[in-house]
Amino acid sequence: MSVNDYDYGYMFKIDQKVKRKALELHFDALVVDQHCDIQMDVITRRGRLENKVIETHHLPKLKQGGIDCVLLSTVAHFGYQPYPFYMSPPVAALQLIDCAYMDVAESSDSLTLVTSTQQIMDAKKAGKVAIMLGIEGAQAVETELGLLRNYYRLGVRMMTLTWHQRNMVADGSGEPSDSGLSKFGRDLVNEMNRIGMIIDVSHMGEAGFWDTIKLSKRPIIASHSNARALCDHPRNLYDDQLTALAKNNGLVGMCFCAPYVHKQTATVNEVIDHIDHIADLIGVEHIALGPDWVDYAVRMVMDCMDPGGYLARGASITSFAKGLENAARLPNLTVGLMARGYSEKDIRGILGTNFIRFVEKAMEPVESI
Repeated sequence: MSVNDYDYGYMFKIDQKVKRKALELHFDALVVDQHCDIQMDVITRRGRLENKVIETHHLPKLKQGGIDCVLLSTVAHFGYQPYPFYMSPPVAALQLIDCAYMDVAESSDSLTLVTSTQQIMDAKKAGKVAIMLGIEGAQAVETELGLLRNYYRLGVRMMTLTWHQRNMVADGSGEPSDSGLSKFGRDLVNEMNRIGMIIDVSHMGEAGFWDTIKLSKRPIIASHSNARALCDHPRNLYDDQLTALAKNNGLVGMCFCAPYVHKQTATVNEVIDHIDHIADLIGVEHIALGPDWVDYAVRMVMDCMDPGGYLARGASITSFAKGLENAARLPNLTVGLMARGYSEKDIRGILGTNFIRFVEKAMEPVESI
């Protein structure tokens, strides 16, 4: 990838030498997208008998954006209607995981499945994109901890406890009742702690967040959430939640989805405003990237939308901050961070090394399962 292939940073008033330095830093750094939804597109296209879906449709953008590792969020029950293929959540999760294995195997020269930080670093050295598996929404577990352990054995290393709706664990951010962890939810958190699976609290209601952070003995992550002080949306976190996350040695991933960035206009500058606020509040070492791009799956997302739900009102969740519309545009963020005066160390942290440090604390040592 050449830093001249796209006019990155055109929206910033920045010296050309400084911009080039920023771009060279970006493509040298370890870059992790800790919340990636391309698995939805993988299973859809493989259902149409396509192969090498990631390599064909997504790898070019990942490479152009300098992304070295993506954490696939396996959504086993998406939106208003079950998706994909109207299966039960556990069957859908297994189907999605299987598709990931097959797709990566077909592109083993450019992709590799990973379950550890060392494997992520090894993949970057080898010039491959690392793929880590996650699950978005504990519907895939139903009420069986044995399913959780089997997902772990299949390589799943992170689970978002809820999506927007209620499940058997807790209420999601779209539920007015805002119920906290159920008894099963508490058992699930304890078991995820025991085996070393990362707990993700993005999408959780506020009560569930507080129950989880008080109960968990390991650091937790909000993989794709912003600051509610800057954008008052149920998907974002209040300052006291961010402070608690930091005390837990946790991590928050900046989401580029427009409704979670700014109520009127969302650009890369407003994303950096969220980074500024959180860095001032809890320290830049607790910030990472959770873009939540679905530019490749707009029709799918809208088909699954509850027409009466809050996600369907106002700005679409399929719109993204200007300058960060898709994975290929990610270097704009690095240029913007350098223009704001962030150090090279801090920028590398936000791009990927903060995630690596967090994972080492959140996953190890792993007990026998």
